[in-house]
Amino acid sequence: MTNVLHLAQAAVTGALAGLALSVPFGALSSMLIDTGMRSSRRVAAAAAGGVAATDFSFALAAGAAGASVTATLQPWERHIHGVSAAVLLALAAYSVISARAATPTGVTGPGSGLRASLRFVAVTAADPLTALTLATAASTLGSTSALTAACFALGCGLVSASWHSALALGGNAIGRRLSATARRRAGYAGAATTMALALHLAVSAA
Repeated sequence: MTNVLHLAQAAVTGALAGLALSVPFGALSSMLIDTGMRSSRRVAAAAAGGVAATDFSFALAAGAAGASVTATLQPWERHIHGVSAAVLLALAAYSVISARAATPTGVTGPGSGLRASLRFVAVTAADPLTALTLATAASTLGSTSALTAACFALGCGLVSASWHSALALGGNAIGRRLSATARRRAGYAGAATTMALALHLAVSAA
């Protein structure tokens, strides 16, 4: 019984960590909505899947390693911020190019779902708060087994998948009602938000 309660606690802790990562509206949320607005439902779902898969993987690693992840990452925090800022600036430039080249029906060509998924894996992994938040949450579980870590990651992954799918598919529903010009402007707004986050990280790394 105690073991079951501990597993349930791990799942709830993971879900709360997933909410802490997902709910605050930032560059990632803006990019997901923008991708949904300018793409098919399949591509929007793939983008959300990329975020959820990364959150799940990071949560699994954090659950397995616990507090040691935080201790390992802390001395490198400024370097991580610098690398993350460079990645986000590159993605912001890609967003501008994509917005300028967008067709009225959005990005729906062969392999576009995989590209969207990989793009959002990179965006999510580039945010240092992802690893640090999950490591901090996992450290509250105390000693963890493989099953406990899996429950923690599952709770985080399910919340992430639900929230980010809602954003991406909601953006897709909105995008169907917008003109190509409006979708292009939304793409520029998403790129600007991403660039703002990148500059913030660059300043914090200085």
